[in-house]
Amino acid sequence: MKKKKNRQAQAPSLPVILLIIAGTAAILAIAFVVAKRLDSNMNKAGISTDSFVPVSGEKGYERGSVKLKSVTYDYYHSFENYLIMGTDGSGIETEDAFANDMADYLLLLSIDRSADTYSLLEIDRDTIATINLVDSQGKGDATARLQICVSHAYGGTKEIGNKNTMRAVSRLLGGMPIMGYYTVDMDDISKLNHAIGGVTVTLTEDFSRQDKAMKKGATLKLTDKQAEIYLRSRMNVGKGTNEERMARQHTYLEGFLTQSVEKIKLRPKYFEELLEETGEFADTDLTNQELSRIAKALTENERKGIFRFEGTHKEGDVLNDGLPHMEFYPKASSVRKILTEMYGLVPRVKPTAKPEESETAAASGESKTAA
Repeated sequence: MKKKKNRQAQAPSLPVILLIIAGTAAILAIAFVVAKRLDSNMNKAGISTDSFVPVSGEKGYERGSVKLKSVTYDYYHSFENYLIMGTDGSGIETEDAFANDMADYLLLLSIDRSADTYSLLEIDRDTIATINLVDSQGKGDATARLQICVSHAYGGTKEIGNKNTMRAVSRLLGGMPIMGYYTVDMDDISKLNHAIGGVTVTLTEDFSRQDKAMKKGATLKLTDKQAEIYLRSRMNVGKGTNEERMARQHTYLEGFLTQSVEKIKLRPKYFEELLEETGEFADTDLTNQELSRIAKALTENERKGIFRFEGTHKEGDVLNDGLPHMEFYPKASSVRKILTEMYGLVPRVKPTAKPEESETAAASGESKTAA
């Protein structure tokens, strides 16, 4: 993966007499303009910097922006966003044919480098979103409104499928840049559970048909096989919805994160060992150095929360295959509220717009489903 390098501008040496004439105020003004331009360029390129200083009180100076419906929102901190995916094994990979899996599990990790915090956003696989219908080479401008999990099924390589899903999630979040992905086949959940040494959960549903020990109410340190049952089962558990399964995945994620942080604190090299063990079945465009840096943030930074959009689940046929499939439509107000909590979004008011017009635009955006 090619790395983008930050270019640091070198100030030309000026005679002392010119510095005196120009005055300190002018120099600071020029430095501010240059810094703003450099930071804006880094935003567009998706480049992060640890030296970024938050300036949330400075009007007109934004770190980046997103657009939700017709309203543009600015944010003032330096964020790094990474997409974690679990694929469902529905694809085909033989000598004669290839088709990507669908994205069965979607989790966005957002690290705020300005405030030393991080957030996690769970995205329902059935979320109706605009996805690109790319060909085997990853090309094509055609789009469709489908379940976001389908975005991963397109393309002639795993990399194209991963990047196509990144693009769909970014669009869902109003254009929020995503800097990399980490993908695991859900068939390898047992290996991931083994690498962490098992996660302890209390069962709120009954899985005894698949494992006699997995009765409702039982508290278990999940074996590798039990972890797969707990995280992947859907149709034969409870109401059979992905919403219920996401709640279980949320519980498991909480336990996984807690145990990982505790182990890394006790043994700093644990993460390197975990990477080595999971490297055989994980697919990522991130280097080990980048992953270690992310792990350090998860260990040392404060977690703001694990978020999920509110919305409506219903059966539909956007796939046009004659079969009913679950569809999830997130509320625009929930999307805006949660992204504001995660990123500190501030609505941008156009200079020519009257206050009542801005309020009307925001209200109209709230009444529609987020794209």
